[in-house]
Amino acid sequence: MKKTWLFLFLISCGVIKGQQNTAIPDWYLNPPKNDISYLYGTGYGSSIDQATQIALNNVAEKVSVTVSSSVTSEKQESSVNENSLYESQYEQDVSTSVQEMNFTNYETVKSEQVGMHIYSLVKVSRSEIIENYMKQIKKIDNEISAIIKGMSRVSAIEQFARLHRITDKIRVNEINLKIVETIEKSDAGVRKYYDRYQSLLKLKTQIKNKIVVKVIAKPSDENVAMVLTKSINDLNIKTSSKLNPKNKAHALLRVVTSTKHDKIYGTYLAKIKVDMKLLENFGDQISSGFIEISGSSAVNSAGAVDAAIANFRKKIQELGLLQVVGL
Repeated sequence: MKKTWLFLFLISCGVIKGQQNTAIPDWYLNPPKNDISYLYGTGYGSSIDQATQIALNNVAEKVSVTVSSSVTSEKQESSVNENSLYESQYEQDVSTSVQEMNFTNYETVKSEQVGMHIYSLVKVSRSEIIENYMKQIKKIDNEISAIIKGMSRVSAIEQFARLHRITDKIRVNEINLKIVETIEKSDAGVRKYYDRYQSLLKLKTQIKNKIVVKVIAKPSDENVAMVLTKSINDLNIKTSSKLNPKNKAHALLRVVTSTKHDKIYGTYLAKIKVDMKLLENFGDQISSGFIEISGSSAVNSAGAVDAAIANFRKKIQELGLLQVVGL
């Protein structure tokens, strides 16, 4: 009889235990909507930390959807050109940046264990997110100002180099600005930055369109000169065999190389030293660059030189032409 009562007691406890905390919380299924002050997110996991992190990810996902929707809407209203904010790469960069948002200040509104899982509801202050992003924006903007300071006193090609150097910084800040604008639901606080960056990008195009570069090299250095000429054109800068010495936007790139050949265990080796000088108005030196490249071939010395030239091309792609010529 005692065993029977014990058996019934255990079954009863199991039934009662099974009835506890089996329903997903209503606040999880129907979380608060984002309001003027806070962004909300929900998540569940095997621990409170995991549930909280997933809830914060949920906040980021909601922001990402809103930002992407805003970018898409503006893209449809804008014309696509070189300075457009809305090309596909920009959209992708914005999406990636939002997904990587790091919320340092948040509040766990509710947390409840259901079975083996913990459910959490968090809220993040809009004003704190905006404040953190504005700190980043101002920091990068100060870096941009430092790079272009005194720019009017240098040659056109140096001006272009400085503006080219800040292009990536502008891109990062444009993304930060778009996030702030979306969270703040207004562009009032960031419009001056947008306008400034668009002016700088427009100035970059205007200066670039004035620049003409002539590459000079000995016939034996023709392959190196061709690589440099193509790299200049890849920056959408014109090259020509004739320059106007009175035009300060015209520049001369003088190239001198020296090649050392060797052969080790049947393999042909070539080491090429490339010395470059960028001159303004056929006189004043703007910058200089020096680089060494090497190549090998199992066939002949010419093949080794070709391999070295191919490595020269890769080096320019890796470092950027402007850095290679010393700008």
